[in-house]
Amino acid sequence: MLMMFSSSLPLSPSGYGIRSHAIAGHLLRHGVRLSVFTKPGYPLTAWTGPQAVTPSDTVENVTYNRLPLHPVGMGEFGEGYREQASSLIAAVARRCRASIIHAASDMENGLPAMLAAKKAGTKGIYEYRGMWHYSTAARNTWFPWTEPFQRRQRLELQTGQLADACFAISEALKAELVAEGLPEDKIMVLPNAVDVERFAPLPPDQELLEKYALHGRIVVGFIGSFTAYEGLESLMDAVLELNWRNFPVSLLLVGDGADNVKRLKALHRARGGHPAIIFTGRVPFEDVKRYYSLIDIMPFPRIPAKVCQCVPPLKPLEAMAMGKTVLVSNVAALTEIVRDGETGLVFESGNPPDLVKKLEALLTMPDLRQRLAHKGRAWVLTERDWHKISERILRVYEALLEK
Repeated sequence: MLMMFSSSLPLSPSGYGIRSHAIAGHLLRHGVRLSVFTKPGYPLTAWTGPQAVTPSDTVENVTYNRLPLHPVGMGEFGEGYREQASSLIAAVARRCRASIIHAASDMENGLPAMLAAKKAGTKGIYEYRGMWHYSTAARNTWFPWTEPFQRRQRLELQTGQLADACFAISEALKAELVAEGLPEDKIMVLPNAVDVERFAPLPPDQELLEKYALHGRIVVGFIGSFTAYEGLESLMDAVLELNWRNFPVSLLLVGDGADNVKRLKALHRARGGHPAIIFTGRVPFEDVKRYYSLIDIMPFPRIPAKVCQCVPPLKPLEAMAMGKTVLVSNVAALTEIVRDGETGLVFESGNPPDLVKKLEALLTMPDLRQRLAHKGRAWVLTERDWHKISERILRVYEALLEK
């Protein structure tokens, strides 16, 4: 098997990179003969600044191989690049004797890979992890009416049409793809999952408790990228309101997000700079679990943008696996993960008073927090363990090879 990713660990330690690593690692543990490559030109195609490009990087049991090609940006993805990239990938597929090429979002990675499958005479699988242009549209409401948006939409669908089978990261995204014209029986849902052994409950890290003065506080936390569609402004306002009502609650914001973190910090200063709001900045990947250990409640107040409706974040599952109580907005991709009143609480997206109401309920009812956290972890262990989810991939591989 040949697997193609847009980016990877260790250079891009994002949710995409973590999902890629989990899938590749578990397939290898299942005994799949797997070669893993990143798209031609990566990492010079990524916005990571100048860096030396090594032929490969090995993380745990996965080796990520690089394919050199002249750097291209989003606006330069044309037929010339597609032809060069697909020829490179086809040559790799022949050299590896791959019977399937499995490529993940976005179409800049997937389309050359599916073209390569045709050239090499192999089966092709395209894994829809999201629609990058939906994310841009969440930041710029005018974007859906532009030619670049329409072009990317067409190319994403063309990639799925060329594939022999497709994966979608959520039921909501599958429904969107079917509405756009892809056959329903061609798409299997391959949801996010977690390594349940890696993400297990931990006692609070005493050094960090001291550092951030969190002793005696109930800690509400967010870990991730501070993109505009995460709804962090409403979360910050909710925690401030609860402090003004004398609840001993702090908000720990772990991560960054370029211009949006500057905006959030400016809003924090404008609201008086209350010490209950704590910005940690980006933390090393290996320290993330230490920060999870501090948190009691993890809200995910995503706004009702299309990308939020279709594409679920990985972090709620990590939080549930670590025994945290989760509170999510009622966008479709999140309500596929959290069952209201059973594995977490759900509030109305874009309704700040409802967010405050649900947070207050969790602050005043520790038994409810404990029950939801316990059931949430149990659900993840049963339904969203990567070892089990990766077996779905094996079944699709086997079905394709039997045709």
